Amino acid sequence: MLGISSKKRQWLPNRLLPFSCCPSSSSQPAWSSPLAERMSGTRATLTCSSGSCGGGVCFGACLKNKNKKEENNKKKKKKKKINLKMSTLKYQNWGGVLPACVVGGVESFVHRVRTQQGSIRVLRNFLQKSSLLMGIANYRLAMFEANPRTFAVPKQSDAEQIFFVTQGEGTVTLLRNEESRNNIRRESHNIRKGDIIRVHAGTVFYIINNSNDQKLQIVKLVQPVSTPGQFEDFYIGGGDKPESIYRTFSTRILEAALNTQQEKLERLFGQQKEGEIIQASEEQIRGMSGQPSTEGRQPFNLLQKRPDHSNERGQLYIANFEDYEELRDLDVHVTFTNIVRGSMMTPFYESKATEIMMILDGRGEFEMVSPYLSSQNQSSQCRRGQWGEESEEEEEGRCRYQKVKSSLTQGTVFIIPAGHPTAIIASEEQNLQVVCFKVHAKNSRKVFLTGRNNVVNQMEKEAKELSFGVPSKLVENVFGGSKDEVFVRGPGQSRYRRPFLEFAGF
Repeated sequence: MLGISSKKRQWLPNRLLPFSCCPSSSSQPAWSSPLAERMSGTRATLTCSSGSCGGGVCFGACLKNKNKKEENNKKKKKKKKINLKMSTLKYQNWGGVLPACVVGGVESFVHRVRTQQGSIRVLRNFLQKSSLLMGIANYRLAMFEANPRTFAVPKQSDAEQIFFVTQGEGTVTLLRNEESRNNIRRESHNIRKGDIIRVHAGTVFYIINNSNDQKLQIVKLVQPVSTPGQFEDFYIGGGDKPESIYRTFSTRILEAALNTQQEKLERLFGQQKEGEIIQASEEQIRGMSGQPSTEGRQPFNLLQKRPDHSNERGQLYIANFEDYEELRDLDVHVTFTNIVRGSMMTPFYESKATEIMMILDGRGEFEMVSPYLSSQNQSSQCRRGQWGEESEEEEEGRCRYQKVKSSLTQGTVFIIPAGHPTAIIASEEQNLQVVCFKVHAKNSRKVFLTGRNNVVNQMEKEAKELSFGVPSKLVENVFGGSKDEVFVRGPGQSRYRRPFLEFAGF
């Protein structure tokens, strides 16, 4: 309805009030009296309460403006749809809107712990980036960093964790609860760069950096067991900072459970205020860095095994269930890739697994083919109905594949969903080193699209001719041209590199 100021009401006929110029039930303005029709051309100054005309002067023409606005919006949507289909979308890792598969760099991690001696950072939940990452919504990525000669206060977490040591050396001590009897067994394991170690949910553990001059850095894959996508740490040690779980209990409960006095409890749980990662003396470090345990599952060093794929262009190391049994029930493989500068990992895809990758060192780029492109401000261009069903309109006009391209620098985290063809390229100046947690790894295979053992080479000649519409000899000449596999020359070193002027579009 129209809202009319008191001054205007003084000269308007009573029969004219009220009326609506933008009814939802009719395509024409519903004037309340014949007098209103005769005054339709009069410049009556009325305020439209419907808001269709922006709350300004209304002459009964806001319906016309509304229709015009809807028509313009339809034209914009149609134009946008055409542009999306015809354009190749490019993204820079450190600016603008990142594609769904590029989670971000160091700035995307949130500090859970930050002291003078170290930090623990956790990557935001993957679902906050895009609903397309639903398949890994119950996984989190975290980074642990501790200065030389430091001690991380004992804790347990409601999550399974896989550690991969990226720098330094230290000791991880686990206080395991034996299954056969209610008995706690202490296991201490020395760790170094390349080591993989699993920490079970609920296991109390603490970490020591026993190096004199090097930081200890660990990348962790975390799988919550209580609340999907969320996990918490429960500190056994501590006092005021970090807060110990003991301190939260009522005094009367602790007095009875520990059979001690309140004064001793207050003294015990009120002293620690230095934080979760603290400095330790040389003597204390020495006392906790004795002989490693021979019992229990030992850490597995990924970099000490023979590479699964290797040539002068790069190396790929894979830790599977046979290498480290602790990975089996989590259905995860851990890989380390070193791509020599100027080289690339030839286009490939994983048949079932989703790969969570993090750049440890170097610079480069990657390209990925995806039909599900999405960003922070728009959902997938190929929209799906509820529960994933597809409409007839979608079946007839499927979206074209889109190329996702992003630069890679130290700390960048990116996701390669199952089935998505991807190529990773190292810069001309530096080797590119990548750690990867391969989720849902059981029975997944890495399929290469180019190189000596590519899938096209395995087709019959008739299948090649029918697939590409050209003679099979041309197909064999193109796909049989590379004698290397997995790692090949990068675009900058290719013998068939396009001239600069042609590449630049001239």
